[in-house]
Amino acid sequence: MTSPTQTTQTTLGVDDVNSMNGVTVHDTGPATGPRTGPTSTVVVLHGGGGPASIAPVVEHLRHQHRVITPVHPGWEGTAHLAGVDTVPDLAALHLHLLRAMNLSDVVIVASSFGGWVAAEMSVLDDAERIVAVVLLDAVGIAPQPGDQPAPADDAPYRAPSPGQSPEAFALLQHYTGPTMWDPDLAERLEGVDIPALVVWGADDPVLTTGYGRRLAACFSQGSFAEIPDAGHLPANENPAATWPVVDRFMAALPEHGGDRRRARPADLTDGRRFPSGA
Repeated sequence: MTSPTQTTQTTLGVDDVNSMNGVTVHDTGPATGPRTGPTSTVVVLHGGGGPASIAPVVEHLRHQHRVITPVHPGWEGTAHLAGVDTVPDLAALHLHLLRAMNLSDVVIVASSFGGWVAAEMSVLDDAERIVAVVLLDAVGIAPQPGDQPAPADDAPYRAPSPGQSPEAFALLQHYTGPTMWDPDLAERLEGVDIPALVVWGADDPVLTTGYGRRLAACFSQGSFAEIPDAGHLPANENPAATWPVVDRFMAALPEHGGDRRRARPADLTDGRRFPSGA
């Protein structure tokens, strides 16, 4: 393992930046306030917009949890790593990071492309280091007809969020290939038995809420929450509606120990729940 090097970093509101096995890792250190729920460590995974796009997520969570934010190789000027060329490769890399940092009882909170990585991590997590996932407008499963919304002339104006430059899109395709989804991911997720909350902006211009509901249905313990007046980055665009849902989910997670992967959190928002195979 590469020896960690520490510097001060401020754009994500974090205290340390470590390099571990070639991966840049932002670390907030201990929480600044009372913890929400039994989990002390949250790993946040960014999407194509890079770490800046999930800065508000880190800022909210750092008050109740230690927040670890790895940078996917290629973003923020980091180099690609040999042998890390697919989403499963990236998921395995981040799982190795959890092991190298001796992290357990981790909740993954992930946005967009990062949600695909988080879903794949939950499939590969034989050591059961991950106790729950929160997926914010995540991609990854194959879309169906009607999953991509048609543009509407009367759609409400929303200030632009950090998005994908051509360079970021090229980085995504380095891992995803040209299709930008995995036709087998939904089937593989059927074996994942940890609480999963899928949060979706009602006005997501990339994929509809129907896609988000199908993603939640892939998990045997999946829950879905629709966020009004929000697009592809609901935590940025409507935090007042997003965070109460996420915080309730995390507070309802079971205590450490016991059969965590069989425990179900309390119902959320509209009470919709998706049994296996729904």
